[in-house]
Amino acid sequence: MTVEEQFRDTKGRRFGAKLFWTQFRDPVALARFVSLLAVALLIWTLAGITAALVDPSLRLRCRRKGPRQSYVTIGIRALALGTFSARFDRFTVPLILEPPTMRPLRLLEASK
Repeated sequence: MTVEEQFRDTKGRRFGAKLFWTQFRDPVALARFVSLLAVALLIWTLAGITAALVDPSLRLRCRRKGPRQSYVTIGIRALALGTFSARFDRFTVPLILEPPTMRPLRLLEASK
C-alpha cells in the first residue's frame, strides 16, 4: 500500500509534488525534473518517518484501513511548519529507513 501512497503523493493535486500539473515536452527537462523529484521525495519521506516516530498520531491510524497519511505528506507538512529539525547524513539515514526486502514471486518459481 505504501507504493500507492507514493504514486498519490507524486501525482496528486491535494498532496505532494503535484506532478499532475507539469507538461514537459523536452525529455531532458523531464529527466532533470524527475531526478530532482526523487531527491525531494527522499527528503520528505525521511522527514515524515522521523516526525511520525516522534508523534505516532500523525499517521492517523484507522483500524480497518491502516495508516491514512503517508510519510511524504507528513514530511511536507512538518517541513512547511518550520518546527522540524533533524539532520540527515550517511549515518542517520540507514537508521531511519528500513532495509529493502525481497519477497519471492510465485509466478517466477512456477516457471523453473
